[in-house]
Formats: sequence, structure tokens, C-alpha cells
Amino acid sequence: DTAFGGSFDVTARYSFADRRLFEPFSGPGFSSLPGYGSDVARRGQNFVGSATHILSPTLLNDTRIGFNRVSASVFPEEGGAVNRSVGLPELWANARDAGLSLITVSGYSPLGHEYNNPQSGTTNTIQVADTLTWTRGSHLVKAGFDARMVRQHAFRDVQARGTLTFTGAFTGSPLVDLLSGLPTFTTLARLDNPQRLRTESYAAFVQDTWQWSPTLTLS
Repeated sequence: DTAFGGSFDVTARYSFADRRLFEPFSGPGFSSLPGYGSDVARRGQNFVGSATHILSPTLLNDTRIGFNRVSASVFPEEGGAVNRSVGLPELWANARDAGLSLITVSGYSPLGHEYNNPQSGTTNTIQVADTLTWTRGSHLVKAGFDARMVRQHAFRDVQARGTLTFTGAFTGSPLVDLLSGLPTFTTLARLDNPQRLRTESYAAFVQDTWQWSPTLTLS
């Protein structure tokens, strides 16, 4: 907070938050064995600056500029088995998708990395706002605008490693189906889905507060 004379004040603030979280188990439906967890990262940054200027005894202007960035990602735990170690093909095209396909055998814990990962995204928001306040007699008039621009860059490689499910549909035993290489069904997504999203919003207002009498105010 800095004051320049008696009619111009400037305020600036920067905030930073950083989190590194390791989830050793991804939850129900995924592996309950160690080695196939998720690394979850989140970082937030925020900057806001404002300037308040007394233009005259009846005129005040307030300008605000804000920037907000939030980045979040989920990546498979490194070091777990990969497809080639168990004789499965590695069909992904991007190295970030490496890992073990989720193998589900009815009656046993699934084995492999969570199929929703990896994913990562960064969202930037820029805001510019201004409010002009004018007093005249029994009137207090405010007018201003608010502009916001949002930009998001992200990728979400869902099903990039694929899944294999063994239910015993062929031999009557899910485990025998696994040993025989007879999955009931498999899934795989080959994708390249970078997200570059854009949106903007603009708003303006005019407000008059009129002290019509000592007991009645109209807005």
C-alpha cells in the first residue's frame, strides 16, 4: 500500500500457493496394490493491483487489475511395471502415457495405473475493472465496467494406456482366462486432444443512489 500525496493511493498484492500430493492408491475400482498411485500437483498464483484517485472533492475513481493462474495435474506414479514387462503392447504415442494398462480380473484387485491419467491444465484469468463515483447534492452516482478474459491450456489422456478385463467368459474362471490371454473386453483410446479454450466477458453498470428525504433513499 502506497500513498502519493493525499489524492492517489496504490495497492498491490501477490499470492502464491504450491502443493505436491502423492496418492498411493487411486481409489475404488483401481489397484489396491502399491506402485500404481498418482502424483497430484496444484499451483495457484494471484496478483491484484488497484489505484484510487481523488479527482475532485466530488469525483473518485478506482481502477483494479487482476491476474489469476491455477495449474493442476495428475500423473501416474513412476517406477511401476510397464506393458512390455508383462508382454503387452505399448500403443501410446506420447512418452507421458507410459505405464501399465489397467488389468481387471474378477475377484482380485485390479493391477495397473489409473486410466484417467495423465492430465494437466492451466487456466489464466485476467480482469480489468473501473468504478467512477460522483456525488452531487443528494445523489451518489457510480458507473463502471468489468472485463474478464479466460485462457485454458490442458490435455487429458484418458484411456491412453487402455484396459483389459477378464471375467471368466471363456473358461469359466477369470484367472484361467487371464493366463490364457482371453480378455472379455479391452478398451483403448488413441488421442491427441490439447485444449486451448478462450472466453471473454464484459459488463458495465450505472447506479444512482438518491437521498430523497431524511427517511427515504431511492436506488
